[in-house]
Amino acid sequence: YQYSDTNNAIITLKTLPSLPERRLYHKRRAIAAFARELRRLVGRKGSEGWTFVPVPSSKAVGHPDYDARLTVVLGRAFEDFNPDIRNLVRQKESRVAAHKDDSRKRSPENFDYEIDESLAEPCPERITIFDDMITTGASYVAVKRLLMDRFPDAGVRGLFLSRCIHEADFGFFDIVAD
Repeated sequence: YQYSDTNNAIITLKTLPSLPERRLYHKRRAIAAFARELRRLVGRKGSEGWTFVPVPSSKAVGHPDYDARLTVVLGRAFEDFNPDIRNLVRQKESRVAAHKDDSRKRSPENFDYEIDESLAEPCPERITIFDDMITTGASYVAVKRLLMDRFPDAGVRGLFLSRCIHEADFGFFDIVAD
């Protein structure tokens, strides 16, 4: 906890679901705080007409540490706005969380995601990829590529609770002219 308050809150948000209840109490508080802030910043108007797609947990559904925290944050933030929140992208196989694995180069090709076809209809027209932190952008780009391949007519944007500031190779991002 030697960094910023936001970083500490993100660490708390990432608390594993299998940890003791006393730790999960703090996770629930972090979820509530991020949901309030997201609601304040995005609001009803900013959430209408968009399909929110949380970046998948590093653990596959069914794993004891599968974490639906991003879905929960979105649900709490927009609970009475009737949002379209779908876990359209899922982790195929459980892996070490990117924030705990510095041994591998973070690139979009390192993520093993797939579309959950049972949630693909109706086809989204505008997609917001939602994640707690953008570090190198690799998971965002991996999810974006997958969604754009499956839904080529959809507009796609990213929404992040925080960002990591460091020198990194962001060569896999689209170049946008000023």
